[in-house]
Amino acid sequence: MGKSNKFDYSTRGSQGVKLGEIVSKDLHKRAQTYSKKNKDQQAKTDPTVELLLNGRELTDAGMEKIAAGLLHPEVRQWRRLEVVNLSGNAITTNALAMLAPVVADARFELRDLDLSKNDIRVTTDEEAQDWELFLRSFEDCRTLRCLDLSDNPLGGSRAFEIMAR
Repeated sequence: MGKSNKFDYSTRGSQGVKLGEIVSKDLHKRAQTYSKKNKDQQAKTDPTVELLLNGRELTDAGMEKIAAGLLHPEVRQWRRLEVVNLSGNAITTNALAMLAPVVADARFELRDLDLSKNDIRVTTDEEAQDWELFLRSFEDCRTLRCLDLSDNPLGGSRAFEIMAR
């Protein structure tokens, strides 16, 4: 196996939606490169993906671009998403709803998901629906070791009541 595909954008100059677009394009390019290889070359390629985007001010709009990139059919065929660090990106439960299908799709690979230091709160009915959708995406996860939600203003008991269901 080759080295893992570490997509480390933690020190990149771009931020926000622009960075979301860059990540999506980079994933797509890597998937196209993989699909052009013959079967023997593909077998020697490590499809493990580590996505490191901590502190890049992605917001929900940037997350929308990244989620779309991760769910693109060509990318889905190629990647094994194991580590995702989205700490410190001002994302909300709206972004978690976009991330839910990514989590469900990576249910047999995802090990670590860091969502610390964001703006995740569950106070409105819409936020509660997004939060529940996100939590349900973990139902069939088999390899998750760490889900870090620290330093988020979850908003009291409502978030934990939904989590306890």
